[in-house]
Amino acid sequence: EYIDWIGVSVFGSQVPGDYWNSFTSVLDNTYNELVSISPLKPVAIVEFATIEHPSDPMGKARWIQEALFSLRAGWYPHVRAISYWHERSWTGDPAQNLRLDSSVNALDAYRNGIGNEYFISEGLFTKQAQTGEVGSPSP
Repeated sequence: EYIDWIGVSVFGSQVPGDYWNSFTSVLDNTYNELVSISPLKPVAIVEFATIEHPSDPMGKARWIQEALFSLRAGWYPHVRAISYWHERSWTGDPAQNLRLDSSVNALDAYRNGIGNEYFISEGLFTKQAQTGEVGSPSP
């Protein structure tokens, strides 16, 4: 009753040697629990990211592709906002680079995925302020 949104963080591997979890394997259980607690509230993925896969140059790119595809495909219909955690390592280890541009493959995967018309770059609240219209994002 006192909150407008539910926020969640979704991280894949953050340090070399971590088990490689897919975006959906991390989000699935948490998402279902959040929706069961508050089925009427929108969910924001306030941060999501992963490091480069140590032995697969396309690993991070595929992780990003899966994340954006799963959202576009409607697997998580309560998710209404996302924000990629674009951060270098907090320890100084270059292998812990979560940034989108840690590789050309990762950056291309993000650009191609987020460029889909499903994702918007102008908040709905801005349109509401300009037009007075209220609505929900279309799938």
